[in-house]
Amino acid sequence: MAETTSGAEALSPAAWVVLIVVPLSGLYLLSIVLRRTWATLHGWAQKIWSKNAAKKPRKQAQPAQRTPGRARQQGTDTPGKSLKSLVKASTGGRHGGGHDPTPESDLFCTTLRSAGGTLTGIAWSSDGSTLAAALEGTGVQVWTIPAGRDVAARGRAPLPSTTIEWPQEVVDVAFAGQGRRLAALTYGFGGAAELVILDLGGKPGADKKPAVAWRCEKAHPAGARPRWLKASADSRGGMAVLVSSSNRTDLKVYSSKGGVLGSIDTGGFENYDVSVSRDGRWIAAATFTNDVKLFEVAFDGHGAFQGLPKATPLAGHTGRVWTLDFAPDLTRCATASADGTLRTWDLAVRFALREKPRPLVVAELPAALKDGSAHPLRLSWGPAGVIAAAKGTALAFFDEGTGDVLEVVEDAHLAPISALAWGPSKIKALEVDVWPLATAGLDGRVRLWRPPQRAPKARPAAA
Repeated sequence: MAETTSGAEALSPAAWVVLIVVPLSGLYLLSIVLRRTWATLHGWAQKIWSKNAAKKPRKQAQPAQRTPGRARQQGTDTPGKSLKSLVKASTGGRHGGGHDPTPESDLFCTTLRSAGGTLTGIAWSSDGSTLAAALEGTGVQVWTIPAGRDVAARGRAPLPSTTIEWPQEVVDVAFAGQGRRLAALTYGFGGAAELVILDLGGKPGADKKPAVAWRCEKAHPAGARPRWLKASADSRGGMAVLVSSSNRTDLKVYSSKGGVLGSIDTGGFENYDVSVSRDGRWIAAATFTNDVKLFEVAFDGHGAFQGLPKATPLAGHTGRVWTLDFAPDLTRCATASADGTLRTWDLAVRFALREKPRPLVVAELPAALKDGSAHPLRLSWGPAGVIAAAKGTALAFFDEGTGDVLEVVEDAHLAPISALAWGPSKIKALEVDVWPLATAGLDGRVRLWRPPQRAPKARPAAA
């Protein structure tokens, strides 16, 4: 009798590969389509929600933790009054054209009203004299902080500002190096992303129409939605390093002098956040995965650009990483994840020997930053030893050394916070020099905050 062979046994190894690979490829392509569809729908929903939220009555803020008022901390001429009461007395609860309740926090300094509504990005100049914000659908607004000007003084005039109109939607902004060059990441008709570097002129407050110093017309692939733009202060190449990200897996790296240094594929399905260290050496990307992708901006001994090699990732979170930022001292990085934790990482390791960055602090995020909403979680590491985090309308401050929550302001804005950034130098607020944190919201406001006091470090025990 002739032997019979089943259909499965008759398949060759190559046929088996085809049977396995083709369905998996189809599933992968389907996941990309679903993910991009979800990103588009989420963007529409966020815009609709933010417009409606700005119209709703605002509940009174209930901070989870409070720090003593500055009058008690610093010994001002009005003992017994907190910073909050002084701010209310000087502003009357109004900033600009409409009713604007001030947040219930002693850390609040002042509010700046935008000319165009929703804000999507914010950045300080390297000397702290200028603050720029991206106005959705309008352009860029630039505020000047004159030297010695008290931003929260009684009866003060509004800070001088200029609005730069732009035909495309401005998604984010960053100052390109030490001068007064401002980079803007835009999104135009037909889904075209563009990076533009504007020359704001020689002196802050100068009434000069900015000129386009350089532009990259195809910053990201057609159809990719640009998300974030970050910049270093300088680099070993004698320039600032800028990096932009889209909602896909691509990053693009630029020189502040004009020119594209290179492109990076993070390989993480979707980019959630990106950051560049102040010295321009490291670029970190938070993606769909549980680790942080780390890349080095390499220069030779003569300052010539050499490439963007991948370094050892920051691995340890058990959920996707939403946001990150480098420490001002260049040796650490902070990350926040869907696993509900904030972590700081030691970057002072020998990457050439493949040493792994180790976690220094693991802290639980407060409930206000785990509200389950679709609004992004954002981080900014300040020079005062404080890490600021925002999600929705909530703003929280962490001690960089312990991870302790120093204060939570549940209603820091009338609508979700879209961006935040610490200033690189101190400014004066109610006669006290403070490190300023700027927050930008979908409510069309920029708010300035001071850092909370940290607990004193314990002295070493006597021998």
